[in-house]
Amino acid sequence: MFLLFSNIILSQEYELLNSISCKTTYLFKDFESLDKKVLSISFFKENWSFVPTDKSPNIDLFLKNFDLSSLSSSQPSAIDFKALNKNYIKVANVDVHFKQHSSYSVFSKPVFNLDKNWALLYRHNVFSNDVGNTGDIYIYRKVNDKWTLYHTINFWIS
Repeated sequence: MFLLFSNIILSQEYELLNSISCKTTYLFKDFESLDKKVLSISFFKENWSFVPTDKSPNIDLFLKNFDLSSLSSSQPSAIDFKALNKNYIKVANVDVHFKQHSSYSVFSKPVFNLDKNWALLYRHNVFSNDVGNTGDIYIYRKVNDKWTLYHTINFWIS
C-alpha cells in the first residue's frame, strides 16, 4: 500500500514538472531541500506581492486550499530523469557542464496540497560567472486537469 501511494506522489511530481517545461532546461541531478520554515502563512503574507495591485492573485484562495501547517521539510533526493520529458537535460557534473554552458537550474521537489490540485516549487539558477540571480517559489494550480502558474514569489535576490 505504501509503495503504491509513493508511486502516486512521484507521478504527480513528474506530471507537474513535465507540464511546465516548454524549453530546454539544464537541471541539476538532485532535488534541493526546501525548508519548512519558509512555508509559513506569515512568509506568504509578507512576500505575496511586492506592490499589491488588483491583478495580484488572491492569497486567501491559495491559503484556503493549501494547508501549510501539514507540510514537512523536503530533503535532497535524486531526480528520476527517466520520468521527465526530453526538455530536461541532466547536469551531473557542474565543472563539465560549465565548459559548454553558462547556467543550469536547481529545483526543489514539488510540494502538493492534500487534494493534489495546488503545488509549490522552489527554483533558482546557477551561473558560471558571478551575475545577479534570484530564487523563486512558484505556485501552480491544477484546473481542468492542467497545471497553470498561479503566482510567483521572489524568495531571494543576489
